[in-house]
Amino acid sequence: MKTLPEIIAHRGATYLAPENTLTAFQNAIVLGADGVEMDVQQTKDQGLIIHHDYLIDLGTEISAKIYDLTLGELEDIDLTKWNGVDFTTEKMPTLAEALAFCSGLEGCTVHNYETDTDGGVYDFAAAQDIAILTYNREGIVCERDGDEWARKECVTTKLEMYHVDDLASYVDYPICKMLITVDPARRDAVCEAGKAQFEGRIDLYPSSPFFIEAVPLGVAKDVSLGALLDRMGLTRENLMACGDGLNDRSMIEFAGVGVAMQNAEDAVKQVADYVTAADNNHDGVAEAVEKFILRED
Repeated sequence: MKTLPEIIAHRGATYLAPENTLTAFQNAIVLGADGVEMDVQQTKDQGLIIHHDYLIDLGTEISAKIYDLTLGELEDIDLTKWNGVDFTTEKMPTLAEALAFCSGLEGCTVHNYETDTDGGVYDFAAAQDIAILTYNREGIVCERDGDEWARKECVTTKLEMYHVDDLASYVDYPICKMLITVDPARRDAVCEAGKAQFEGRIDLYPSSPFFIEAVPLGVAKDVSLGALLDRMGLTRENLMACGDGLNDRSMIEFAGVGVAMQNAEDAVKQVADYVTAADNNHDGVAEAVEKFILRED
C-alpha cells in the first residue's frame, strides 16, 4: 500500500483567506491539510506576530515595517481585501494565538537555533582573507560588501546588502547562520580548515561553489528529516529527498530514495539513487515526483 505524504498548507489556505491568519489556518485544516506553515516576525517592543516578512502591505491599506510598530499597533490593523473578499475583521495573529490554535493539532514543534557568535568565525574569515556575512531585518550585512563572492548572495536571495564596519560587534541578536563566501578555487581548502578549527562547536559545509555555511552544531537536513520521520512514525524508506547543493548531500544519502538534480555537483550525484535528466530550473523535481511517487505500481 502506497504511503501518502503529509500535506502542509503554506501560510494556510491562502486562496480562501488572507495568508498567515487564523482563518487561513482553520480553512486549511478543514480542507484536509495535515498541518500549517507560518512565518514569525519580531515587533518594535519585542513582541512576536505572524506575518511573512518585515513589510506590511499585503492585504492592508497601510505600508510600514513590522519592526517600526508595536505589537498592539499591529493587532489593531484590519486586513482589507483578499481575492476580492472583504476581511476587515481579520487580524494578524500573535505567535501565542497561533500556537494556541496549533495546540489542537497533532504535533506542534517550534525550533529556535542560535549560532555561536563569540568572534571565532569572524577571526577565521579575517585570517583566511575572505568575506563573511549574515542577515538583519532589512537584508544582508557584511564588512566586505563589495566582495565579488559575497555579492552572489544578493542575487540568490534578492536582498540588499548593507555595509557594517565590525560585523562581530554589530551582531548582538540571534542568527540562524553565518555565510562564508570564497573563490571556488579555495572553497574546499577553506572549508576543511574551518572544520578542523571549529570541530565540536560549529558545523561547516559548502552549499554552492562559492558559499560555506556555518551553522549550529548538529543542524543538518538529514537530522531534521529524521526527526520529522520519527514524529510521523515513518522510516527513511518512506522518504524521497531531492537536491542540487552540497548541503543537500546528507539528506539525499539518508533518504530511501535520494535524487540529485542534473546540475548538482559530482559529490551529490555520487550518493544519489537517481540523477534527473532535467536540472533544478527545468522541472527536475517534477521528474522525480512523477517517477517515484505518481507512478502506477
